[in-house]
Amino acid sequence: MTKTDKNRPMSGLLVSVKNNSEALAAIQGGTDILDIKAPDHGPLGMADAETIQNILDICEQHQSLKTSAALGELEEWSVSRQIPIYLDRLNYLKVGPGNSENLDDWFDKLVQLKTRFQHAGIHHPRWIAVLYADQKPGTILFQSQQPQLEELAIRLKEHNFAGLLIDTAQKQNGSLRTHFNGDQLGKLTTVLQSQQLLCSLAGRLTFQDIETLIKQSILPNYYAVRSAVCNGGDRQSNVECKKVQELKRQLKQTTGKQ
Repeated sequence: MTKTDKNRPMSGLLVSVKNNSEALAAIQGGTDILDIKAPDHGPLGMADAETIQNILDICEQHQSLKTSAALGELEEWSVSRQIPIYLDRLNYLKVGPGNSENLDDWFDKLVQLKTRFQHAGIHHPRWIAVLYADQKPGTILFQSQQPQLEELAIRLKEHNFAGLLIDTAQKQNGSLRTHFNGDQLGKLTTVLQSQQLLCSLAGRLTFQDIETLIKQSILPNYYAVRSAVCNGGDRQSNVECKKVQELKRQLKQTTGKQ
């Protein structure tokens, strides 16, 4: 992890977009990762093939920009569903835990899907595991003791995952901070980063939420947002360049990023 001369970790910014105009706004605003999703299809709704490929075409003009895409939920990927080869153009892939009831069930299904993608020729993107703070098995993880967090981090590392994203499934029920406190999120961040895994925090985080977390020295690799940089704070509205710029500026100032 890159650090400033003050030896303070830097948190990057991930912005989720739904179309070309939003992609341009997020890029011009300075996002570090451009995430492609369909927000009207759930917390990790997958955009259609044309949308994903059109946005990736735009991103090719920005070689330092990393890209990710939401793939929906685990149960949406039945064994008969064809895996599109264009997904190999992305840097990261992520899929929600869906109706998984416990951590072992979720992790086994996730590894099986990751293996299927590899067999289908998807080798370039790395996988980000996802848990929701407001439903199982994410709630189980945070009710556990730190050794279980450490065990999960080791398993992610062993299976070559890039990291873990903590999100929320029900966006109307408050932000991530409604469900997990600073101590819990701090432990998670520390455990993941100790294993050289990326830690990303999402879940309807506002500017104030992010400022509060940073003041608590919670510095994930990425803060992931959509509603915070949309018109009126509405995730169904449009991403605005000036709001991305403002949040990027806030991260630079509060984490010491140059």
